[in-house]
Amino acid sequence: DGEYIKKNLRFVILIEEDIKHIIKAKNENRLAFFIGAGFSKNCRNADELPLWKDIQKDLKHGLGMKKDQEPTKIAQLYYLEYGEHNYYNKLKAYFEKVELVPSSEHKLILEIKPQYIITTNWDNAIENAMKENNFFYDIVASDKDLVNSKIQKKLIKMHGDFKHHNVVFK
Repeated sequence: DGEYIKKNLRFVILIEEDIKHIIKAKNENRLAFFIGAGFSKNCRNADELPLWKDIQKDLKHGLGMKKDQEPTKIAQLYYLEYGEHNYYNKLKAYFEKVELVPSSEHKLILEIKPQYIITTNWDNAIENAMKENNFFYDIVASDKDLVNSKIQKKLIKMHGDFKHHNVVFK
């Protein structure tokens, strides 16, 4: 069918244009990748990661809550009820026992050598991939890290991490 072919050719042309933009950004040292929370599910041992519903259930139980709420509201209420120290320790307990094994997708992103990798993930999967494959990026998980950054390539952890005790979840 002619329409089907035209439609798919337009799609191929769009992809080619996108690839040209990516190559240009890379050549100009301005390529950035944004990696959301789902990316860690690519890790070879991702099945060891906690599920959000399990964390929420635990937080709700600690608060004596019965009905569902917005996940960030549950986290905020837990923080207010139990304080910063207990809140972070509760979240950290879920994640510190999992040493994520990076996937081939993690390595592929590094091999493309973007100037910036921006993530909302708290985990260390990207850092582990960097270590395994000898890629060097300044890790920016706090304002202080940005000020002290010495190299141009940066991993920007927008929602903090457990090392800096600045996880954004509430």
